[in-house]
Amino acid sequence: MRPVPLTRFVPSAEERTIAFYASLFPDCSSKGQIVGRILDKPGHGTVSFMAADSFPSYGTASALAACNNKKVAGLTINYKSDDSYVGEDQASILLIFPDGFASQLQVLFLVR
Repeated sequence: MRPVPLTRFVPSAEERTIAFYASLFPDCSSKGQIVGRILDKPGHGTVSFMAADSFPSYGTASALAACNNKKVAGLTINYKSDDSYVGEDQASILLIFPDGFASQLQVLFLVR
């Protein structure tokens, strides 16, 4: 499985949601819970996961694009750097979806 690259700017020592994932049926109802696993921990901070309701961001060509206007159940990925750390950090994350599909993320955090 080839990791999907993801880059996010985050303020130093502040916890921020860096991504939201949902697994939806065409009527925008949830297919079930997404499970997040940390494969490689960041060296200068922490990653956490939280079940939350938020707005997805499907592309306009997606059959699920209409769901972008509705808050849906999903999983947030959060990051907080160590106090006063500034620089680059990274983590590898595995997401396991209700249908058994999995996606690996390689996240680069630009801490400012």
